[in-house]
Amino acid sequence: MQRRQRAPPASQPAQDGGRSEDVEVQFSAGRLGSAAPAGPPARGTAEDEERLEREHFWKVINAFRYYG
Repeated sequence: MQRRQRAPPASQPAQDGGRSEDVEVQFSAGRLGSAAPAGPPARGTAEDEERLEREHFWKVINAFRYYG
């Protein structure tokens, strides 16, 4: 989550000298739609599971390599 400033509602005057309060909001990074798969989860074989684990591993490694 990211911290953002939220201004007080227009119907209420600012009681803290015009400062706005800090709130935490969900940051979606531009993603639209549901994060969950649309259909029921498919049962995969052990080979499929290993392949998916390897793909996930390399995605994590690449994220650290390129972003920090």
